[in-house]
Amino acid sequence: TLINNAGVMPMHQEHTQDGFEMQFGVNYLGHFLLTHLLLPILSKSPDARIVHMSSLGHLLGSIRPKTFRGRQWYLMGLSSYGQSKLANVMFSNELAAVLPPNVKSNAVHPGFVDSDFFRNIPKFVYVIWRKILVSPEISANFTVDMALADTWKDRTGEFVSAQGPLPKNPRLKNTITSKKLYELSCRLTGATPITHNA
Repeated sequence: TLINNAGVMPMHQEHTQDGFEMQFGVNYLGHFLLTHLLLPILSKSPDARIVHMSSLGHLLGSIRPKTFRGRQWYLMGLSSYGQSKLANVMFSNELAAVLPPNVKSNAVHPGFVDSDFFRNIPKFVYVIWRKILVSPEISANFTVDMALADTWKDRTGEFVSAQGPLPKNPRLKNTITSKKLYELSCRLTGATPITHNA
């Protein structure tokens, strides 16, 4: 089982060593490359699962390749964060469509978790947000179930929330954008594209 859980949300624009906007590089491209590197091992398991950590913030996102290396207007990074989380779900869906039946791919919004993730936001914002935050245990148990529980053994291509009903970005229905993002991500990372049910 692979759980892609690395995530950052800087308040000011930063870049990876490879020159990508930090959130796109860490929250998405890093997961993308790691997943491809581990697929030869995962594909040998009779019940392999890949869980992609996304967010309700994906609703703020759209896929704009011209911003992959930075934006003129950062605005606390909300659009960049949304793009990275939307990309995670699109990647999860693409994997679900092309991976062999023994490898499942799903995405999850873990809920608004009371964790150090919010350490960079202004304190007055955190005080307001904390009213809707859930404990790390609730989120972790939900994610672990997706990764290990029998109830998820035959489920793939889903995007769910640990905190109730989940509204979804209409852009997730655009399979052309998803495929273009996948192909571009392969070129950006040097990953070998997966052929259908390879």
